[in-house]
Amino acid sequence: MRILLGVPLHARMPDVEAIEIASTLGIPNYRPNGFHPAFAISLNDLKKTGHEVFIRTVMGAPVDAARCTLFGIWLDLWRKGDRYDYFWMIDSDISFTSTCLDSMIAAGKPIIGAGATYKADSGIKAGLSVSRLYPREKPDKNGILKVRWLNGACTLLRADGLFRMMATMPELRYQRFPQYECDNVNIGESWAFWTSTVHTFKDTKETIFISEDYAFSQRAMDCGIDNYLDLKVKLSHWNGTKEYQVKLAGDINDGKAKAKEWDEIKRLSAYSTELHRITYPEDIVERLKGLSTKIRDEQTRKLKTG
Repeated sequence: MRILLGVPLHARMPDVEAIEIASTLGIPNYRPNGFHPAFAISLNDLKKTGHEVFIRTVMGAPVDAARCTLFGIWLDLWRKGDRYDYFWMIDSDISFTSTCLDSMIAAGKPIIGAGATYKADSGIKAGLSVSRLYPREKPDKNGILKVRWLNGACTLLRADGLFRMMATMPELRYQRFPQYECDNVNIGESWAFWTSTVHTFKDTKETIFISEDYAFSQRAMDCGIDNYLDLKVKLSHWNGTKEYQVKLAGDINDGKAKAKEWDEIKRLSAYSTELHRITYPEDIVERLKGLSTKIRDEQTRKLKTG
């Protein structure tokens, strides 16, 4: 397989910082290359896969713009005859094993990813996958789980799925002009699949803001493409020398978490508006209603008086 690996990079890691991290992690004779040492080693391990992996980075742009630009690079190469079967997006603060690529390809899904956790030491997010799960969904015998929204730390996108999204959402196509771009990539166009948006839940009618990776997943579903998570793939999320991994990784990565543990993971990771709804005391509610009425009446008065 031919894979274009896109890496959005906020900034090059300073050599001194990279050498210090490598020394702390026990990586001998490390030569800095602008990446986190753990990520750099993971890239080097891709030589073991037997796949042709070509790496492109976009540095300095906001993450949503960088993801769209990297997709534009994949599309531009395709149209020029340099075709890659997959567009693979990985963040530069992630490390992974060389087997993760084969595992995700073997699942046979147009869109699949691996779960990274938040960089949190405590609280509700500590150890939980950033991906949003379905409350009643269970992984198949191969540890592949259908999810609502994928995290963007590691997503593998097959060509046919991407072309389907392009055909279904032509309104997201945009032209690129050097004077408007925040990168130095010379391509003529891309699709804004990763732009943040607002999403309204059909059941509750509540509207929320969703960031670029959730927005991509939602657009994929709107195009009739499901999102999947490969629970066998073990990712590490790095903050300097601090490593973060999904809670209960040993059980979850085999798709065999104990029933109570799995229910708890789903309860916290599935998107539930109940977790985000704020409940105010009744007196506060009445005061807010009164304030709202006062503001509305004042605005009406101004409109009438010009």
